Amino acid sequence: MSTLIFNGQDLADFGVHISGEGTFNAPTRAVEEQIVPGRNGTLIIDGIGAVLYMPVFVSDFGAKGIWISVFNSVSAFCNAGIDIIAENSLCDYATNPLINIVTSALIILGGLGYIVWWDVLRVVRSCSRKNRKIFKRLTLHSKIAITSTAVLILVGTVLIFAFEYSNPLTVGEMSLFDKLQVSFFQSVTTRTAGFASVPQEDLTNASAAVSIILMTVGGSPVGTAGGMKTVTVAVLICSAFATIRNKNSATMFGRRINEGAIKNAVAVAVAFLLIC
Repeated sequence: MSTLIFNGQDLADFGVHISGEGTFNAPTRAVEEQIVPGRNGTLIIDGIGAVLYMPVFVSDFGAKGIWISVFNSVSAFCNAGIDIIAENSLCDYATNPLINIVTSALIILGGLGYIVWWDVLRVVRSCSRKNRKIFKRLTLHSKIAITSTAVLILVGTVLIFAFEYSNPLTVGEMSLFDKLQVSFFQSVTTRTAGFASVPQEDLTNASAAVSIILMTVGGSPVGTAGGMKTVTVAVLICSAFATIRNKNSATMFGRRINEGAIKNAVAVAVAFLLIC
């Protein structure tokens, strides 16, 4: 019984034996070091979020505000919706632009997913002065995730703003700017983040229905948000429209969506609806 010699190393020590004898050289290739945003990027974003929170929370809670800032930043990025501020979540800060912007940004970044992070960083690093078309060079997945997220936030903001405009229990008594920022925050946070800047029980039925739809869709794949996922819903809608228009295949951004992706989207949607 002979031993296997692999790349100059006797593998008998590993219990590998063959009936013949031979020498094999392992192929070599250059390996480019990759920085994984999910490893270091999360800490950076959570840290930036905590620092931006501190002027408000330290001013209101003193030294305890540092811990509140860190906790809230991590919770927002993870789309957890857990806070240690008050029983009414962020309702006391409903008209604070800093809290609204920072919390919304953390929720969106976490919900986009690490795949989108990697892709955006890849494109940005490879950009030249002559070619700065970042979105065009993204993968189909990233394009769908970013576009779906933007559309959901925009449509949700407009609908909630319209349905709550005259509701005295939520935004009815606020200025136009405050109505817009509260509507925007509600549209962002309902996609499984769970924070609240207005009492959810006081929403109109129409706004509650919009919130349920946004919660059902949720965030993007490989992100911190839950839900059915933006890409899944986008693929299902695109496939449905292709069928209605009697097209042989569904396309998005000039790319054909393969049948396997459509089947996976249907399976995820059915499983999600059955579980819920």
